[in-house]
Amino acid sequence: MFKTPMLIVIFSVNIFAQIEFRKLNIVTIINNESIATDQSRIVELGDVVRLYLVLEARVDDYFSSIYISPINSISIAGDTIPYNRIRPWDFLGYSDPLIRFYKVEPDKLDTVYMNNFKSLLPWARIKYCEVPIPEWNNRWSVSMKSLNNIDNFFPGTLWFKAEIAFQGQYVSTPGVESRYIVMSGDYGGLSKDVFKLTMKGRSGNRFVDYLLTFRNLPYIENTGSWNNYWEEHQTVEWIGGDLQTFIVRAAELAGRPLIKYIHKIPLPEINFYEVTDYYSRMTFLSLGNYITLDGEPVYLNKYAYNVGDFIVKGSKCAVMYKDRSPIDSKARGSPNRRLDEADLVLLVNKKSMEIVPLGEAFDDSLILIRWKVRW
Repeated sequence: MFKTPMLIVIFSVNIFAQIEFRKLNIVTIINNESIATDQSRIVELGDVVRLYLVLEARVDDYFSSIYISPINSISIAGDTIPYNRIRPWDFLGYSDPLIRFYKVEPDKLDTVYMNNFKSLLPWARIKYCEVPIPEWNNRWSVSMKSLNNIDNFFPGTLWFKAEIAFQGQYVSTPGVESRYIVMSGDYGGLSKDVFKLTMKGRSGNRFVDYLLTFRNLPYIENTGSWNNYWEEHQTVEWIGGDLQTFIVRAAELAGRPLIKYIHKIPLPEINFYEVTDYYSRMTFLSLGNYITLDGEPVYLNKYAYNVGDFIVKGSKCAVMYKDRSPIDSKARGSPNRRLDEADLVLLVNKKSMEIVPLGEAFDDSLILIRWKVRW
């Protein structure tokens, strides 16, 4: 006798409740963190990364905004959201909303962008696109591991956008329309409001691990800063750059400031042999392996020549990334402590950073340059 009226009352309250969408945020928890934050962060490749949506909304009978999310420990813009203002979506009694996620990525990564310092608007304007992530449809929380083809993007940097729609209400996080504006001018890339996730590599070399974070960033041949300060440089702001600026920023992130050597790395005579020196002024390819002028093989080890060191041919430069034997050999790609055609290098050559076999990047003669202080 009493159960039916109670159910009718609860249903009738929810059916007339009005909700007003105000703002949507993406927050993350890394590994076993106790609180989810909306900050863009650099994480380790292999970290457990989970994204959550937080919908700020105004609901009838609530004096202040509430935050709708599947997680109840949240920090947004540095402020911790009170527990009593966080609710799950189903507390409204509504059906589920439509939820969509997107990768926000440069439209072209195989092109050369040029700043024009003779113009009133000098900065190359990089266009971005929003690529749907169908495997994340209608989810309030997602695991980064569930992103299809994740190895194509990480280690590296990606931006994300999310949107929610329900009964005429719509809200999204910032996307391609959110540009980095400086003094009313477009600085070339996305604003800091667009959620960004950066994953380091796991090479065991601090410099290379940070250098890999610049994958998926556009190539800007004459990258610069709007105020001539490195802290505001396009590379520091994750807009783009070239191998020189990526090297300097990666070294800085790894704990070794080298800004005074920008455009002086890797050539030793340009940086007065303070940062790098020659391991070999010339090496030649012999039966798939590289040898020095005296016929000695180039062995890879921590103290001589190794991951993170430089390979130069003319104006072309690459960074040694991974030691591996030929895939079709008995070792099938395992490290062999020799510099050979199968080793992988990081190359930024008129396009965004690539990971390519050494034999594809260069021909049969190379100059090898190493860091004086090892990583």
